[in-house]
Amino acid sequence: MVRSRDRTPSPPLHRRWGGRARTSPPATPPSPPSPAASSESSLPERLEHVKAANTMELHQIISQHTDGLRDIIRRTSEMNYQLFLSQLPPVQGTAPESTGRSVICRVCYSRAACMLVLPCRHICACKSCEVTLTHCPICASTKANAVEVS
Repeated sequence: MVRSRDRTPSPPLHRRWGGRARTSPPATPPSPPSPAASSESSLPERLEHVKAANTMELHQIISQHTDGLRDIIRRTSEMNYQLFLSQLPPVQGTAPESTGRSVICRVCYSRAACMLVLPCRHICACKSCEVTLTHCPICASTKANAVEVS
């Protein structure tokens, strides 16, 4: 058994390979920034550049989807309005059958009134005359819409 004391130490690596002893390279001080590095923009300027690029990209994305969003908003509005109309309570006391007399068109005075003006809910015009109305002929409120009643 060979003990470590009995063994002769192996020569250093530089002697085994026939070269000189190598040492770590001398520490070199950091070099001053090159002219190319100094011409680069500073961190705040780069940040502004990135923010501007991101803003432009977001504007492009928004403009690509604006028409679709407008269409969705328009359709949603129409559906909400139709839902509103369907939930209106029936008009009482103004229909011809409830009063026992026919209601004459307040525009032409020749045909039966069959159009309910909204939002006031007066039955005051025939189908032909309702198209020309902007205001209710009874109370002068602005006409938002009209619904045919039978």
